[in-house]
Amino acid sequence: MDCFGVVIKAQQILSTDGKRTNKIYDKIKAAGGIHPFLGYEGIIILSSIMPDKAIYGFSAEAYAEMIDAIRPDFYLTPDGETYLGEIEISALEISRVVSDSKYLIASCLHSHPIGLIKGCNLQQIDNHTVQLLELGLSRFVFHAGEYLCRGTLCATDMGIAFASAIRKRVPWLGIYGIGAMKSLRSYSFADGYITQSHFVNPFYGRFRDPERMNNSSQEISRDDIMNELSHINQDISAIELQSTLSRWLLSDVSEQHVEPRRVFIDPTNSVTSREGM
Repeated sequence: MDCFGVVIKAQQILSTDGKRTNKIYDKIKAAGGIHPFLGYEGIIILSSIMPDKAIYGFSAEAYAEMIDAIRPDFYLTPDGETYLGEIEISALEISRVVSDSKYLIASCLHSHPIGLIKGCNLQQIDNHTVQLLELGLSRFVFHAGEYLCRGTLCATDMGIAFASAIRKRVPWLGIYGIGAMKSLRSYSFADGYITQSHFVNPFYGRFRDPERMNNSSQEISRDDIMNELSHINQDISAIELQSTLSRWLLSDVSEQHVEPRRVFIDPTNSVTSREGM
């Protein structure tokens, strides 16, 4: 299975208002960082994506302190409150997160930034992308999940358009918050995906294995979760194959280079399950 690493949410180690860290954070810090806490030597990314209330209370200084304390390999640049139609507020938020990103890059020398692109229209998306590129970033993430969860075709299409515009400008783009085959196809131009669908689907009694579906009342196991992740990985491989085959229709395939897509696991439960340990 081609899983590049795991994603840990800063939200899960903060108070709901974002102003204080919680007991899980204390345990991670006491363990010497997120790698020894999880007993995992692979790539770990710290996600800044969180509800608006937490964004408001979580300062750049606090984020920098968290990054230095738990030592992830990568961290997402700060999240911001940007909404379709809210042009002025979104512009102010982008200005803030760019300023905060500069502070983090200068302060956190042991972890590498991944640009979380924000904006309420294509111009803002493009401007934010350019500003982060100018800071030297080469990896970027777009949170597609927040567009899909709105449930409207307009929002879904806008998310795809935003991500497509970003991908045309950057060397590497990961899509955050998708896992369903339909969504993966819609974002097939991406270089990687960050998902927690392998947790969410079993939690709601949705299984890809027909036999397991018939026994949905049975307690969820690690095998169930890994089986769901395996199916997601197979879906990505199928999309990758389809994309590769379509390239053979081009007049000059010698210039086409297909990078393998990578899956990032969002193992929220891996952190929270240790709270009682």
